[in-house]
Amino acid sequence: MPETTSAQTTSAGSTRPKVGSATKTAEFSAAVRDEIIASVKQAQKFTLDAVTTWADVVGKVVPELEVPAYVPERSAVLESLGTAYEMAEELWASQRKFAIDLVSALVPAR
Repeated sequence: MPETTSAQTTSAGSTRPKVGSATKTAEFSAAVRDEIIASVKQAQKFTLDAVTTWADVVGKVVPELEVPAYVPERSAVLESLGTAYEMAEELWASQRKFAIDLVSALVPAR
């Protein structure tokens, strides 16, 4: 069946893609995803650059700054971050499996 990108109008007046446009939809979704990820990475880089610059300036202006005792060591913070992200990854994987199983139970196979 040839691919099509046109839409058809439903009885409610809305449009939906015709059968065969799934590839075009997937390509569009991938392009949007790639743009979002690139934008987030760029924002992260700008933020990290700004914070690094700020920390360098403050470090030169106030070289004798003492870190309060209640501030944890960097290694402890990094360990906590690792633990939190591992948990989030497990939860995300569990949620993905649940969503796939739910769709499989609700949407009939063709």
